[in-house]
Amino acid sequence: MSRCCVGSRFAIAFSDKRDVVTIPHHPALVLTNAVTVSCWVYFEKDSTGYIVVKKQSFAIAVKKQTIMISLNNEKPSWVWKNTKFSVDLRVR
Repeated sequence: MSRCCVGSRFAIAFSDKRDVVTIPHHPALVLTNAVTVSCWVYFEKDSTGYIVVKKQSFAIAVKKQTIMISLNNEKPSWVWKNTKFSVDLRVR
């Protein structure tokens, strides 16, 4: 994993699927209401994996070219829901 920067903007380049960014738990990060999650993801091939995860809270992933979301506040917990958004795998 490498960090790139241009001016005051930062990006992280992952070298393989084992690279992660970990942010330690802090009480200010506990979700009590609405949240907006935004990220840019570039898929080089047909990929399956997590995009964003907040332990014991929510997860956003790609499964079979579809963006999926799961919330841990439902019974049973961690039920994956299809967002109906698909991943564009066309070569650029």
